[in-house]
Amino acid sequence: MEKLDEDDLEAIRRQRLANLEKAQVQRENGSSKDMGNIRKSQRKRSSLTLPKL
Repeated sequence: MEKLDEDDLEAIRRQRLANLEKAQVQRENGSSKDMGNIRKSQRKRSSLTLPKL
């Protein structure tokens, strides 16, 4: 597995932030709160495992 440099980590961080903001907006726009929470917890779980490459 290739080692990530700072730029890669920054890109991942930005992507993750964008996804979180998108999910937040969708939740505020009246999509089901339960679905949002499920998606959020799944994203949290996968983001915890991501950096260990």
